Amino acid sequence: MAENQFFTLQHYPYKLLLFSGIFLVILKLFFSGNYLAIILNSMLEFTILLFLYSLLFIGEKKIIERKESFRIGIYLTFYALFFMNLFIFSVNSFFFDDSLIMKYSLSNFNMGIVGFFFKSMIPIKYLLLAPSIIVLLLAVSFIDLNKLAKIEPHLKKVFIIIVILSITLFLFRFDSISNIYANTVHERVLEDPRMKISLDKATISQTKYSSGDFDKQIMNYSEYSLPRGQRVLMFVVEQTSYNTFLEEMNEIPVERNFFEIVKPNTHIFTNHYTNNQDSMTAIWTMLNSNFIPFECYMTDWNKYYGFVLGTNNLIDLFNNQGYETHTVASVYASGLIMGIYNWTNVTYIQPGTDSAGFFCPEDFEYEKGCEDNIILEDVKNVIDNSNPNGLFMVQEFIYGHGTSYEEQFHKTRTEYYNEYLLNLYDYMKQNNLLEDTTIVILADHGEKGYMDKSLWNYQTPLMIINSNLKYQEIDGLYSTIDFKDILLSYLQKTELKQESHYVYFVGQTQGSEMGYIENNGDYFIAKSSGEDSFKIRDVNGLNDSEIEEKLKVFVKYQEGAIVKSSVKNYWCQLCDQNARKAGIYN
Repeated sequence: MAENQFFTLQHYPYKLLLFSGIFLVILKLFFSGNYLAIILNSMLEFTILLFLYSLLFIGEKKIIERKESFRIGIYLTFYALFFMNLFIFSVNSFFFDDSLIMKYSLSNFNMGIVGFFFKSMIPIKYLLLAPSIIVLLLAVSFIDLNKLAKIEPHLKKVFIIIVILSITLFLFRFDSISNIYANTVHERVLEDPRMKISLDKATISQTKYSSGDFDKQIMNYSEYSLPRGQRVLMFVVEQTSYNTFLEEMNEIPVERNFFEIVKPNTHIFTNHYTNNQDSMTAIWTMLNSNFIPFECYMTDWNKYYGFVLGTNNLIDLFNNQGYETHTVASVYASGLIMGIYNWTNVTYIQPGTDSAGFFCPEDFEYEKGCEDNIILEDVKNVIDNSNPNGLFMVQEFIYGHGTSYEEQFHKTRTEYYNEYLLNLYDYMKQNNLLEDTTIVILADHGEKGYMDKSLWNYQTPLMIINSNLKYQEIDGLYSTIDFKDILLSYLQKTELKQESHYVYFVGQTQGSEMGYIENNGDYFIAKSSGEDSFKIRDVNGLNDSEIEEKLKVFVKYQEGAIVKSSVKNYWCQLCDQNARKAGIYN
């Protein structure tokens, strides 16, 4: 290849670069309306692909002059790297708005999350399209572009300008960049931790702590006596922090504000935290009263926190007390989250359900479902026809999983939940179903996002609503691990358990984050940076030695969880049974 062929419109790899850049822009426009971010990301991606093309040019110029047999190897290497990056950029475009929030980073990826992604997230139909797109891009690379020959002398200047702008804008507008390479650079270069603490393994083994602060499970079902004929309706809202909930709630007109209507009969917990920042681990912690000290989607998760599947839980307690237990969600499959429990009944969307008039995105393979309103009538029927002995119903809300819902409806999560709950509340009021009913509203976890996470991300709303209650704000420190004790104290009309002295929490998958807060407000947030090594990102009121001791307790509990999980091969033994109950298959 002659030196002046680098920007030649008839060179096939060059045309592949050009058409791939155009393809990535179109793909982002299809999935997002954030035009500034599309421009910035497309420029950065084009610069990376241009860099690979430059390596091909240098390789041909320097090596092929000496030995022609290297040509095949150079081209195979170029195409392999080129299409690998094109696939990564395409996937990032598919999840574009989410990735702007999450700031996915190559440095945090492991085989567990990669396996989960291919099996459970990206729809199969899009994976099947990948070879077709590659063939198409290769085919268009043979198009004759002689008609554009007039712009050929200017291409070098245009490309240089794009590269310079790409690097400059990346440095000054990083908040609008979503690229796993860029995010890795941002973490390594721009992160400024307060301190780094490396733990001595020998001292970890000597660390002592009270297991009761982490394992608050039900030991004996017969110790409890629940009132007959009660309806307990538990609604788990998706990734909503306490502050965001209040802000969004206050934007809703008072006359149609469910939360204001029920306020006179509400107890709201103002200092409640999630222990886990992913839905599955958060809900398991909530219903089993066992702290899970690991991220959610990891390789062989059952070998790390599978012990939870062998512990007692709220569903079995209600079953033992003669209640009907019912899980409801507007999805097509039970999955691992609620599928591990022994529900009396399961209500999910039946295959072939008429979804006309309802929004049913397919952003994630594991989340084949629709907006929550599609199942509202089923929820009314569950409540109306519940067992006279009592009902414990848990609905995991789907609205807000990803950004597509809010883009479709232009409603915040709280606005949507408000309308849903108000509709259900009006129905129950008209049919005299509010008596003997306790409504529980809480979030599985707070807002996500890998960069600059603060304590408020982990603070979540918890509301208990009952006609016998008078409005009260409870400011004691509680977390999802306390949920069982909180709920049972209201049902049994006993004194609310004492607040926690401290709460540990774990960040979302691939965040490598954990934290700790005490009931006096002291806290720290740390990022794991290797085996028993942590970067302290944020700290208040705790010195180095105190933080080190808290980290040792955390690591010691992690080691204990692994030991308990190795007792047997824990897995979802009830998943198939629940799928049959839901009518997913016979």
